[in-house]
Amino acid sequence: MTELLQRIHSEKQSKKSRFDRIHLHQVFQPLNLNIENKKIILIDDIYTTGSTLYHAAKVLKAGGAASVCSFTLARG
Repeated sequence: MTELLQRIHSEKQSKKSRFDRIHLHQVFQPLNLNIENKKIILIDDIYTTGSTLYHAAKVLKAGGAASVCSFTLARG
């Protein structure tokens, strides 16, 4: 497993609505790794609103990833 992102938005999300979570300006920044044309799978413990996966995939796709898929252990 390789860490590709660093969370830069640390404000507690549980108190926010789905709209507020999705419309955050920037949640992650990419680490200095070459992801150009790579297929990436994100693993998350719980899917509540989908905002974590949405923001992570957005940054990875902008960084050149060929595709981004996700696997979640539970849905809240």
